[in-house]
Amino acid sequence: MPDQNCTQCTTTYTPCDTLTLYGRAVIKDVGLCPECRNAVAAERQKQEALVAVQDTANRRRTLLEDCGMPPEYHRRNFSTWKYRTPELDKVYQACVNYAEEFPIGQRPVGYRSLYLWSENHAVGTGKTHLAAGIVHEIYNRWKGEDHSPFILWYSEPRLFAAIQATFNYTEEEQGTHVSASTILKGVAHCDLLVLDDTGKERRANKEFLQRTMFDIIDQRDGLGLPILLTGNLNATQLKIHLGEASYSRFFASCKGRAAEMGGGDYRQEKG
Repeated sequence: MPDQNCTQCTTTYTPCDTLTLYGRAVIKDVGLCPECRNAVAAERQKQEALVAVQDTANRRRTLLEDCGMPPEYHRRNFSTWKYRTPELDKVYQACVNYAEEFPIGQRPVGYRSLYLWSENHAVGTGKTHLAAGIVHEIYNRWKGEDHSPFILWYSEPRLFAAIQATFNYTEEEQGTHVSASTILKGVAHCDLLVLDDTGKERRANKEFLQRTMFDIIDQRDGLGLPILLTGNLNATQLKIHLGEASYSRFFASCKGRAAEMGGGDYRQEKG
């Protein structure tokens, strides 16, 4: 095949690309010299990479919106955290480490659980903010790998309200609403379960709460999947709230990691 002029830069070049057609080598030409062809290919790869980055960002946004995190925490992350004391600084760093070490692109089987708690300064110490920071950082570390982080976030009262609501569905509503078994399957099998405000669900008869919590913790323990709890209960109080079996399994999965919040009321001082 004779030399040709590049349709883009007009340089004269010799077509050399071939393809096999019916067992014969046939010259394949796109009208571009090697330099322009490489430039076009590089630009195409760049555009594809930009599209992939945007797709990943959109997917992260969807994951965040669907996980159950309260909307007011969608913009609260580690960068907006204003720690002020040595105690809070240590807790903050423990949460950063937890998020940075969380397995990405795979099921986090065997990864440790974490308990964020405050007793003396129960309200407003920033536990939920730090839990949100962990979730944001896990999502941000995901770069589009095949396995995206599957995180579910419930406050303890909201989880039990959602489960109990299913008990009152009519037969028609049962076909169109999420069932209790579907809710429990989700919290048992997600990559990370965030259970905020543990201890806020108060019942005269603790049997239902403790049985449900045992089912969740036991299933996740069997699968090796982590739980992030926040609460205002010390170890003794948490054992009473969850029941001894659930407490034992949960703290075994923490592998010795619990972070106690110190300092004053973060929300008040932040303004």
